Order: sequence, then C-alpha cells, then structure tokens
Amino acid sequence: MRHVVSEPESGSVVRLHAGDWLEVQLSHNQTDADWQVVEQPGCLFPLTETVADRPSVLPVGPRRRSLGFLAFGASGQQAQPLRLALVNRRCPERSEVRELSVLVS
Repeated sequence: MRHVVSEPESGSVVRLHAGDWLEVQLSHNQTDADWQVVEQPGCLFPLTETVADRPSVLPVGPRRRSLGFLAFGASGQQAQPLRLALVNRRCPERSEVRELSVLVS
C-alpha cells in the first residue's frame, strides 16, 4: 500500500506494514536550502528522491521534495525516528528539523 504524508509536522506518527511504500512530501521557499534525511530507521529502505519546482507567479516559488521509502521487517513495539532537516548551504548550522515516528508491523 502507498502512504503519502504531505508537509508532516514533527511528532507525527506513521504506521506502516512491511511492503508498504512511504512518500514524504516537503516544501520550502529558500533558494540555497534542501531537505535531507538525517536519520532513518533500519526498517525503511530509501527508494526515490525527487526535486520539483512548482510554478509560481513570483520569481522564486516554493520548491518541493518527495522522499520515498520501502517499509520492510518490523520495528517492534517501539516507533523509530525518521529525521529530516532543511539544510541551508550558506548556513548549515541553522536548519529546520522534522522528526517523524515510524512504526512498521
């Protein structure tokens, strides 16, 4: 089954079954920044990573990134963290972080 999570907030819990596909969609308005996977649980295998510029009337519109993962195995009774960070290349120590809790059964 395919699960799409768009603009998740930190603390969101994602429940999956082994064999499910998780797609996390994120966006931002910074020109020199991009979303990166900082930490991922062992029960997720990275599949895809795409970047798309969304058409906008303004010269610089929101950029979207879609990160895909395949869930396998089981994470047990404990949710495991999937940590994503919006890292600015000019100032890498300042970034937005979103941490999701992933539970695979």
